[in-house]
Amino acid sequence: MEKEDASKQSREVLHERCKQVIRVHRKGVAVMEIVAQTGLSWTAVNTALRLYKAEGSGALKPCVRGKKPGSGRRLMVSQELTIQQTICDKRPEQLKMDFALWSRPTVRQHIELAHGIKLSIRAVGNYLARWGLHHKNPSKKHMSSALKLSRLGLMNSIRPLKPEQKPKVRKFTGATRRR
Repeated sequence: MEKEDASKQSREVLHERCKQVIRVHRKGVAVMEIVAQTGLSWTAVNTALRLYKAEGSGALKPCVRGKKPGSGRRLMVSQELTIQQTICDKRPEQLKMDFALWSRPTVRQHIELAHGIKLSIRAVGNYLARWGLHHKNPSKKHMSSALKLSRLGLMNSIRPLKPEQKPKVRKFTGATRRR
């Protein structure tokens, strides 16, 4: 049987394979024969046997792999909330910053001034994406139609949206919430 990488298998399949390893080992089969029968690597078979001997069958239960959600963040939740609130409620110039709109460098500078934490531009972009904030550039199609209307003097004749048509978005400058 061809060997398979245990890290590529789902947790449930790996759990069944580990139980199979334990059943075969109880019958007195050698580890290398178990490797040949199950297709698991020697390391995976030995790990299953070692865990079973140390902690019993409860140690073989599938568990969540990888990092825990939210680990590795430099900002605490309370800091994130205050930054979000500031971005939504104020413009950078109200905070005596040299920028007119919120951008990643502006948010980066605000985080450094307010909390003393230096972040990379990419990390700031990841935080903004996680918070649902992104920079919204008007498309060329909409810009050209607005330019034509303004040249014709029809800009004032455009009717505003009805109240039920208006999107329910908190008002802030430089970014919009992603839907």
